[in-house]
Amino acid sequence: MAVNSFTSASIGSADERRVPVPCVSLTHLLRRALGSRVRGSKTGPKPRVDFFSLDVENTEDDVLATLDFDAIDVALLFVERSNRMCGAVCPKRDAVRARMAAAGYVLNPFTVKKSDVFLRPDLMRPESARRILGSL
Repeated sequence: MAVNSFTSASIGSADERRVPVPCVSLTHLLRRALGSRVRGSKTGPKPRVDFFSLDVENTEDDVLATLDFDAIDVALLFVERSNRMCGAVCPKRDAVRARMAAAGYVLNPFTVKKSDVFLRPDLMRPESARRILGSL
């Protein structure tokens, strides 16, 4: 990752100063935070997140690629949809929407500034999602 003036680092910068950054998958981080279950094991509950918000400056699809939706249940997910690098036309946003649809998520029409809201209806009812959104 390259050093960047407005964040700690960014991917793909032409800056010559480099900073090594240890990286792990989002699945790994969530398993450590929530407790884990061995894939395919019938013992122990599957880790679950009711609400997750992701805003990583146009690298949302890269981060979501590291989340194994078969290993961790995420009921309601906010993903930044527009920023200075992703406007009216944005292939990265399209990639996020396709990834989420393939994982069983529905893109909801809830009004949240500059974010898409994805819901897995088998994990959370729309009324519950609206209550969560109303408290933000």
